[in-house]
Amino acid sequence: MAAGRGPGRPPASNSERTKARILETAREVFSELGYQATTYREIAERCDLSRPAINHYFPTKRDLYSAVVASVHTRLIAAGLAQAQEKPSFEARIRAFIDAQARDPEAAAFLVISVLEAKRNPELADAGDGALDASRMFIGWVLGEAAAAGRLNGDPEDPHLVEMLVALLCGLSFYAGFGDDGEQLAAITDRFLALLCGVGILKTP
Repeated sequence: MAAGRGPGRPPASNSERTKARILETAREVFSELGYQATTYREIAERCDLSRPAINHYFPTKRDLYSAVVASVHTRLIAAGLAQAQEKPSFEARIRAFIDAQARDPEAAAFLVISVLEAKRNPELADAGDGALDASRMFIGWVLGEAAAAGRLNGDPEDPHLVEMLVALLCGLSFYAGFGDDGEQLAAITDRFLALLCGVGILKTP
């Protein structure tokens, strides 16, 4: 008789697939119910797994939530940054960053929700701050590149300018997650970029 593998522990060959399934299902449940109302039982039922199987990968709900946030950051923020770095201009970089979120609206919605959850639940502050810090990093980078290209009026490290653009970027991210029209998002992004030139923050190329 083959040796048992222990209750709740999936075979090694299925390990990564199972973990990915748990993360995707957890993201859906956290988005739908919120952090406090989400339970391992609900996630396990939707995954068609036992609770011990989920505990094998994520001992606590906080561990699971952090892993979901990290996976979404990789899918959206890291992917958006990588695509933006291949573009030649401020406008193209902003569009690339937003396009990465528009292609995965459910993940974009969760990213917005994670910031709100961090405000409601102090134990999640690191997760929520991570989304904002990533946006600040991106904005700081594109402003620095615009300054180097001679297109920026002002200081690329001006904290008020950075925070204003982060706020506008978060608004576009919100629309990417909760809007229902990708063409509308593209048009809104174009208007946003035109506004930056119109008010003199950016010099027209």
